Amino acid sequence: MPHEYPELVGTRSYLRHVTESINVAFRAERAVSPLDGSELWVVLDGELVAHREASAFLRWLQGAGRSPHTIRAYAGRVALFLGWCAAQGVDWRRIELAELARFKHWVEGAPTRAGRARSGSTVNAILTAVCELLRFCARTGLTDARASRPVPLSDWSPGRFCVDLRQLRSDEFRSVQQSTLSTARHAVERVVQMAIDHVLAVVPVADIETACGWYERLLGREADNRPMDSLAEWRVTDTGWVQVHHDADRAGTALLNFAVDDLTAHLDGLQARGLTPGAIQTVNKGVQLSAITDPEGNTITFIGSFRTDY
Repeated sequence: MPHEYPELVGTRSYLRHVTESINVAFRAERAVSPLDGSELWVVLDGELVAHREASAFLRWLQGAGRSPHTIRAYAGRVALFLGWCAAQGVDWRRIELAELARFKHWVEGAPTRAGRARSGSTVNAILTAVCELLRFCARTGLTDARASRPVPLSDWSPGRFCVDLRQLRSDEFRSVQQSTLSTARHAVERVVQMAIDHVLAVVPVADIETACGWYERLLGREADNRPMDSLAEWRVTDTGWVQVHHDADRAGTALLNFAVDDLTAHLDGLQARGLTPGAIQTVNKGVQLSAITDPEGNTITFIGSFRTDY
């Protein structure tokens, strides 16, 4: 058990169960200290003993400023992974790509407590948590080291992406760290998610030429591409595009959001180009919004102080 909460081992009154009932040996718990009432998420085995590496990983997430909701979700996902490994006889410290693929297949097929199948985004979120756990353990050298040797990058293959963390001595950890992390990252990410190269936001309009003129003023330049008469494209980030598309039936139904670095300066630029954005509104946690409507009725909102983590 983490040293901050020695009283919690086996003491059910200080633990609240939160993970799904899936017949595995591990589960996520919210531990509440009887000394000062502070809280910490941990992963417990079937004997209510905290899993050392997983609980350290959750403490690291807390120290890194991750939200309580994120930490709670990661605790459940890591417990799910460790439980599957225990049930399958897989050493999670040496898990290979083929075994991760088996785990992914199991997660996709195993129903939740409500009896529903998990969505693709949920499966990806679970595997992302597993990937972060493995990288954290490799980066920090949590497991004890007794005897091993550094493994050069040339020795790695997609089937052997994770070194046996228990056998890394501290003086060897630095030399193997980069090859381990690089190979683990690329191998796991091939399982975690499909490759998405570009994101395209589609704005339907009834009058494509009038709309193109308006969006030229909105975005400050002519369209980057005109693949066809009914479509105009602006590249707004390296991999993000806005497509203005002729679709009279759906015209006026789009909601398009842009996160900008300086909202006031951006709105000043719009006004200089003859557009009239709405007044700035401050919403949750300092985020600021200003909206404008195109001639078709589609709403474009500019976001200042955009947050990627709540």
